[in-house]
Amino acid sequence: MSSPRKSSLPGDDRGVSPVIGVVLMIGIFVTMAAVIGAFVLGFSPTQAPPDTEMAYIEEGAAGVGVQVVMDTGEEVDSGNIEFQLDDGTQCEDWGGNGAISTGDETILSYCDGEDLEEGDTIQVIWTDDTESRSAIIDSYELRGEEVTLADDNCESYDIDREDDDIEIDEGDTVACDIGSSGDRWDAELEIEEDGILIGDVYITDEVDVDGGYLIGDDIVSDDEVEVDGGGEIGGDVTSDGEVEIQEDSEIHGNVDAGGDIDMAEEADQATIHGDVSAEGTVDLDEESQIGGDVIDTAGNTELNLDDSHIRGGTDIEDARIDCSGDSTIDGESC
Repeated sequence: MSSPRKSSLPGDDRGVSPVIGVVLMIGIFVTMAAVIGAFVLGFSPTQAPPDTEMAYIEEGAAGVGVQVVMDTGEEVDSGNIEFQLDDGTQCEDWGGNGAISTGDETILSYCDGEDLEEGDTIQVIWTDDTESRSAIIDSYELRGEEVTLADDNCESYDIDREDDDIEIDEGDTVACDIGSSGDRWDAELEIEEDGILIGDVYITDEVDVDGGYLIGDDIVSDDEVEVDGGGEIGGDVTSDGEVEIQEDSEIHGNVDAGGDIDMAEEADQATIHGDVSAEGTVDLDEESQIGGDVIDTAGNTELNLDDSHIRGGTDIEDARIDCSGDSTIDGESC
């Protein structure tokens, strides 16, 4: 994957703010069913607002730009999204027709003909198809802080093929692929709290997302993958070792582990939204859940659930399933 993708950044006819620069709004994940923390102006019970988490990047060279990345397959019609300031001043709409999906982006340069300035608060407004209900699904106050967004070959963030320890520091955002399917880098990757990496990852060592965000189609490691501290991975995870998810962390794609999948030790509502397969044991505890199926590809997978849930089904033999507490599989107690 090369990120950002599907760019619609204009280069000629948009207004440019000399004050703030580029704000890339990254809709990292579309998670579960209801909007958490959104101020709901009213919406139809049959059409809920999209549930997204946003990150914002300001860059001092151009106008104010907005990139929305969604990683669970749900698309949002561009006609349902518009922007305004918190005082009600109308801004540009998304522009274009059709669905907004992973990698799509738009530029927000001004509101009501005026350049954006430090201290302005942008609100993201979603409106249902009937145009009778709307909700503020996110907002951001422009801080005037310039943040470097690395280019696609990682050079801007000093990431190269020779690194054996790649770190995305707290609060930094980097857009680049690390390795490829035919060239796995001999490196370890760590993403610290609120750090963001947008790109595919193919490495031979450990992936550790500690309160940060890793957004890519494919996350591949010859070693273990660990997500904790409320961190999130968007995309499919393939690991030759163990996959461990702790502390209200999430993986928004499928997971294929060569070892165990641990969602029990200090898990605290850890979530995998896709299907799961493991050559070892799959352990869930503390209200953890798997949104898809648990697949017994190795023929010897064991499944242990304690007050946890498999939303899909499983082909694991009953003799290798241990359920306790209020655990469920496919909506039924086990």
